[in-house]
Amino acid sequence: MNAPQCVLRAQMPGKTPRVNRSFLVVCAVLFTPASALAQPPVWTVDDAVEQALAPTAYGTIRDSNLAGVRADLAARTATPNPSVSVDYEQIPARPGSRELAVSLEQEFDLSGWRGGLRNSLADREAAERAQTAAWELELVTQVRRQFYSVLHRERRVAAMVAWVRRLNDGADAIAARLARGDVSGYDLKRIQRERDIAAAELASEWSQLEEAWAGLQSWIPWTQRPKLEGTLRPPRPNEVLVTNPELDRLGAMGRANQAELDAWGSPALRGWSLGAGYRNIEEDSVTGHGFLVTLTVPLALWNGNQAERDALQAQRRRIAAELELTTARKAREQSVAERRLGLALDALDALPSDDSGELVKMARAAYDAGETSLPDLLDAHEAETRLALAQADLEWEARSASIQLAHSRGQGATR
Repeated sequence: MNAPQCVLRAQMPGKTPRVNRSFLVVCAVLFTPASALAQPPVWTVDDAVEQALAPTAYGTIRDSNLAGVRADLAARTATPNPSVSVDYEQIPARPGSRELAVSLEQEFDLSGWRGGLRNSLADREAAERAQTAAWELELVTQVRRQFYSVLHRERRVAAMVAWVRRLNDGADAIAARLARGDVSGYDLKRIQRERDIAAAELASEWSQLEEAWAGLQSWIPWTQRPKLEGTLRPPRPNEVLVTNPELDRLGAMGRANQAELDAWGSPALRGWSLGAGYRNIEEDSVTGHGFLVTLTVPLALWNGNQAERDALQAQRRRIAAELELTTARKAREQSVAERRLGLALDALDALPSDDSGELVKMARAAYDAGETSLPDLLDAHEAETRLALAQADLEWEARSASIQLAHSRGQGATR
């Protein structure tokens, strides 16, 4: 629906003497075939989600986060460079005595703690991807909600437009009868006032439709407003088991935490150094050559990484508690959403079937025959509109519950 054009036309002063005749223009614009106007793109909800996830900046953020995880672990597990030392000794009181030593030293460890930390990389990457999936899930949920919010508001606008159209037709018929002297002027004034009220409510619905469009556009930029295509009422849910990305993230963090905790054991097997060198000694014109081998082993009287272990153990307790709370909360969210959806769909099933305006036709015929009063006719008009609005609202409630259910199940993250 091209809402801005319709609203502008509705605000233009009409040239006909009848009140709110301009709303017929609204109806005409609403139901003009798309081929007669500029052809807008047609989007389904999947198209809208794809458009929302399309900007390359999102992929850049994800890839940068993964690169940061890898770089951080590489920095923590980097092997130190070997060191070269040169020692020269000469005693001034003994000018013929000199000593020169050149050695190369390399630190190593027997505990394999670096490999233990590297074992956590896969889980750390999985946690980062799950975090990205959780972010995408929020984005997809919001886009879906805004998409169907627009469809909901369009349904309400269409119902109100039909109400205004019927009241305009009724006012025409009563004006013709007034000219023949069949009814009083009160009847004409009464239906015109009813039309004024309906027109005001229609203007309010247009405003709320524009608000829904603005909410969708906050997630998806476009150069031309698309035409949304979809069914507001959702199907009944299937029994599916989908892991929520937030739970995946916490699980991966717990595994990575445990891998790092295991890596900081055996302090006596870390920080060893092995050196080898050449030694030249000159004493009173006599030169001697030799080799030097050194092994440095730390005295592991305590674990120098105990602080890291304490921090990791505290994180493990926190992650376990957060996982327990999040699991319980997601289960409650799913249960509540399933109940909401079931109640809304049951209420929709209980609504009467569409009788294509049969009540209004019967009331109109009875009023023309003088068998009923104008208030009864107006009540019939309003009842049909209220039923259409109630059905649209119930379908929106069902769709909103369906979206919440998909969110609690983790359905929607595509990467």
